[in-house]
Amino acid sequence: MERLRIPKHRGEVEVTGPDGEMRRFAVFLAEHTTHGGEERVCDLLNGPREFLPAVDCKTDAMTFLARSTIAVARVEGPLWDVDELNLPLEHEVEVVLASGQVLTGLISYVLPHENSRVVDYLNDPAPFFALVEGERVALVNKRHVQRVTLR
Repeated sequence: MERLRIPKHRGEVEVTGPDGEMRRFAVFLAEHTTHGGEERVCDLLNGPREFLPAVDCKTDAMTFLARSTIAVARVEGPLWDVDELNLPLEHEVEVVLASGQVLTGLISYVLPHENSRVVDYLNDPAPFFALVEGERVALVNKRHVQRVTLR
């Protein structure tokens, strides 16, 4: 049975719910993925599972997070490794959530030239987009966003 287990490691994430309450969790990330490296929190959030197993860092209780109710998930950056062949486009933005909470930061992405507008990035089918906030990255659930404004 042990040979059927998928090796995992823990990744810490600060989760903000729709009411603005913040809580820290440890999520379980695969050691190997199809993109060649370790699974990242953004891979988990943009994956197919609605409920994500996690450990509450305050109570040490096993918890199953409903992905759709996560408004923002913050992780320590960087989001990805930058290589000189695929330099990202970057835009300073203000994001207003449906709760009224305001986030500011940088959206940074690599898309084909013909689809490289901010609106193309925001309309990508992935449910979360990344907002760089200094040393941390906020993974923002698009269903909780009221508007995004270029600064």
